[in-house]
Amino acid sequence: MNRHLTTDQISRALFESDPMHTCCKENDCYDEYDYVAEDVSKRLQKGQDLAPALQPVINELEGANHDR
Repeated sequence: MNRHLTTDQISRALFESDPMHTCCKENDCYDEYDYVAEDVSKRLQKGQDLAPALQPVINELEGANHDR
């Protein structure tokens, strides 16, 4: 089922939930998570389930935010 999610659907879900707390909804940054969605989509196409596909990407982003 997860393999059928489109990049747009993943990006929209991330935009709505804003897991990195970027305030993308408040600032109308609709493409904030597009690059994340592309990475997750590639992982899903390789057979990963959604949570394991998403977790390393979120971890990487969290690490990048701590480096600032």
